[in-house]
Amino acid sequence: SDIPEGDCDCAGNQPDIDGNCQDYAADTDGDGLYDTLLEPCLNQSSYSHYGHDYALVSIGDQCWFQESLRSTQYANGDAIPQIQDEAEWNATGQGAYSVYDGDTALATVYGLLYNWTVTVDPRGACPTGWSVASEGEWDVLINTVGGYNVAGVALKEAGTAHWSSPNTGATNSSGFTALPAGERGYGSAGFTGLGTDAYFWTSSSSGGAARSVRLIHNDDAVTTSSISSQRGQSIRCLRNPATFGCTDINYLEYDPDANVDDGGCATPSIPGCTVSGFAEYDPQANVNDGSCQTLEGCTDTTSVSYGGHEYPVVAIGTQCWFAENLMTLNFRNGDNIPNILDPVEWSNTYSSARCAYLNDEANADVYGYLYNNYAVADGRQICPVGWRPANDDDWKELESALGMSPLELDVTGFRGGAQNIGASLKSELSWNGTNSSGFSGLPGGRRAWSGNFQYAFNEGYWWAQGSGRYLGSSQAGIGRNSFDGRNGMSVRCIRSIMGCTDPGACDYDPEANENDGSCDYLSCAICNVESACNYQMQPEGAYVNNAVCDFPELGYDCNGDCLPEFLVDGDCAVNTEDCSEAVLTMVLDPILGAGGTEVYPFVGTGQVGQINITSTWITNGGTWPGDMGFALISPDGVVFGVDGYNIDMSSVGYPLDETQSLPSDWNTSAIGVYSVSLDPGLPLSGDGTWQLVILNGYSGSNTIFFDLVFEIEGLCGQ
Repeated sequence: SDIPEGDCDCAGNQPDIDGNCQDYAADTDGDGLYDTLLEPCLNQSSYSHYGHDYALVSIGDQCWFQESLRSTQYANGDAIPQIQDEAEWNATGQGAYSVYDGDTALATVYGLLYNWTVTVDPRGACPTGWSVASEGEWDVLINTVGGYNVAGVALKEAGTAHWSSPNTGATNSSGFTALPAGERGYGSAGFTGLGTDAYFWTSSSSGGAARSVRLIHNDDAVTTSSISSQRGQSIRCLRNPATFGCTDINYLEYDPDANVDDGGCATPSIPGCTVSGFAEYDPQANVNDGSCQTLEGCTDTTSVSYGGHEYPVVAIGTQCWFAENLMTLNFRNGDNIPNILDPVEWSNTYSSARCAYLNDEANADVYGYLYNNYAVADGRQICPVGWRPANDDDWKELESALGMSPLELDVTGFRGGAQNIGASLKSELSWNGTNSSGFSGLPGGRRAWSGNFQYAFNEGYWWAQGSGRYLGSSQAGIGRNSFDGRNGMSVRCIRSIMGCTDPGACDYDPEANENDGSCDYLSCAICNVESACNYQMQPEGAYVNNAVCDFPELGYDCNGDCLPEFLVDGDCAVNTEDCSEAVLTMVLDPILGAGGTEVYPFVGTGQVGQINITSTWITNGGTWPGDMGFALISPDGVVFGVDGYNIDMSSVGYPLDETQSLPSDWNTSAIGVYSVSLDPGLPLSGDGTWQLVILNGYSGSNTIFFDLVFEIEGLCGQ
């Protein structure tokens, strides 16, 4: 077929920025992306590196520099030292190069002579995307041109313009154009071999010696040997093996490891602040460039009202924190957090609790309450809407913003002392802080798990969701450690980034850290019912929801053509089949969160007799098989409902014409197989699209998955 105008091929690959189409790669699997290299040098005749254009040559599946390296810099820009002095050359332990006999005119023809250390320096002797060839890669080249006994014929420049006579057999048929640059010997050997010998380093070594490749003027052969790494030899650069991907850094699909563009650069990157809640937020941006700096609603004049108290807030880096310790008596939903005074009761409490230091409410007015970690982790939420207790990662982000070394972030004990992070977090009141961060940390002490109060007015302790942080009056840093959940410690709330936090949802927001209930599971879902027109095999990571399935009308295929079994005298007769003995079987694998619903449309005809449901319960997620509810809806809108233990289907918007309940033996958390047969007890018939609805009625459920077989007697289906 014709290639669409503006495309390079039928795969839809696009021209490069110069308007040229690739002809050095092919799309062999038909997925619209190049995946096979046809020309190793990408049809390039030269490569520019530090001001010199190196000619290129393709030999077999490899692309080589056609001339020896003459660069005086590593790929990262660092200088490669030049050493001409013999004693210094012999003594150096670093990478270095030399010019043959100090004659720079020779270097312009033969290149420079490098010691072997240059070839393995991580800064790169060759340009990015190229490497000093290993012995194995040289072996591929040599065998491509005939093998070690004759490879010199194809690799050496022909004639005697540079090679001494007789330059046995040389034709340079490969285009490699090896020149006799000689070498710099080790010890007192000096420079030798110009015109008679070509020596090339490999990046390989053996037994502590460097591996080298040699060609000579009076032999067809190529030899390899182990020699001193202190010698100076030529370097040839080899293009790295092809790695396909987007090579344009200005696209979201950019792959820094790719060296051959696969035509997959599709989404231009738009740098900017991608996190809502910042004054710099750019809704068009898709790459966060670090410009998110000014937190809206987090200034010196901002406060948060919660539980009858006004909490000042402070922006630290890109985070917004309460600037006071929490002093709430209640959870977000209004439930009281028990105030436990007795030390024995405190030590034996494994549920939410709080107290004031020394059980003195005057201390709570200044330092906030001390909460055990059960209160911090309680699902009723200890912080107000849009805020949450800071966790370990939040604290590390704060510490990083204040200058802590990445090497210290995960260390236990005191860290960040060199940067005076502890002082910057401590209030100027009550102890020896500078409060340069605005955090206003106070020495509120703690209540040990034993019930004893400790470290009053000398240390402050804060929960970090199981672990904790602490400041001491004699310490310049901030401590990090794990604590028994019965300890009583202060709590700081940090502002949440609201959004969908489920990675399996279509609108998953990786920046969000508190779920706002917006998760969408349909817009990107696929249909895996084979009879559907939009059936897809489930790729890894794809979300299946068969509510998106699109079925043909009964008697027709997806193209609108009548199926042969319904074609009668040239007309499509879809109601001629007797379905009274038929059984329509649906084999399903629902995945449902709390209150989650899946809808399975299907095409069928007939009148429903008995319904047989078999549920293979393979995970409970805190949910019973009996928590499921079902509804079968005919094409005419008649609804038969099956209530679960926690769900009345009519209460969730289904106008039931008849309802029954799952049997009581389904009300268990045990993994197993559960079956029931039901008689709808009402005429349930129709010709067209039916719907099966499955609902998880348990509001406290985790995501659950199970196998379900739904048999409907009396229905024919497609």
